Amino acid sequence: AALKPGALKGLPVVDPGDATFRRLQMVATLCNNARFILVDKDADGGASAPLDLAAESASADFNLLGLPCSGDASESGLIKAVQLLRDVEAYNAACPKLHEIKFNSTNKWQLSIHRPEAGGAAPRDDRPLVVLKGAPERVIQMCSKILINGEELPLDAAWMERYHAAYEQLGAMGERVLGFAYRSLDLPMDHAFTNKPAPNFPTGDLVFAGLFALIDPPREGVPEAVAKCKRARVKVFMVTGDHPITALAIAKNVGIIDQDKWDAGKAIVVKGDDIRRWMEVEDPVARTALWDAALDHEQIVFARVSPAHKLLIVENCQRRGE
Repeated sequence: AALKPGALKGLPVVDPGDATFRRLQMVATLCNNARFILVDKDADGGASAPLDLAAESASADFNLLGLPCSGDASESGLIKAVQLLRDVEAYNAACPKLHEIKFNSTNKWQLSIHRPEAGGAAPRDDRPLVVLKGAPERVIQMCSKILINGEELPLDAAWMERYHAAYEQLGAMGERVLGFAYRSLDLPMDHAFTNKPAPNFPTGDLVFAGLFALIDPPREGVPEAVAKCKRARVKVFMVTGDHPITALAIAKNVGIIDQDKWDAGKAIVVKGDDIRRWMEVEDPVARTALWDAALDHEQIVFARVSPAHKLLIVENCQRRGE
């Protein structure tokens, strides 16, 4: 079956016994709401017999990557990456969820709290376990330690430099990168967890467990559609929640940004943080000038933007008659 350890070109893909990878696998599995869809509808609308995933996974002809999932593309990709290491349903059943903070465009992370299994990958099995995944730059800010060779070390400047290098290398390949972290809480298992109006449990001082990179290829026909728009002198913007480095790599791949335009300063990547900073400018004339300076570029990518930012982009384009 696909994604078995060592099945890629005869080389080891992962070491399932590695202590650091076990923690990363734990977070990717538990902080995840995607599940495999194992029952198909037949032609008459009835349900077919459920697929025996464990039995099918033992077959060399079984294509796990083609199995449909509930949940978004990123979470579906993650469970497909870890399923053959340990059944996702069984892992979640062994570590029941106690509380959850769902992903939102402001936090850019998702958090869940679990009752860890005895003798499992969690650092302690007698305390609630926090697992978190999200935009790596947000996740790393919530961490004070990093897991290296199974040991929790201080997240100092040297490790931060290595983290940034790894993140930028993966992002420059056009891959969607997610960060993962965890910690045990010094709270009883029966603590009444809530996040309203604010979390009544710590969400900082986490341990950074690592990164996962997922290939999120452009849909078929996108480069051709972009090329047609260019020939018709239609200005194409890219607006995405991806990291700026990832967004730029994808934009170049599909032709939204041309290398010669980028080198000439005629293309730009505008970050959500830039828009937030512009909107804090009190002088409306100065604020408009900042928008115009960006929108005057021939090719534009907006990255790490929120739904509110998308509305501002449209409003400013309409103001300019674009």
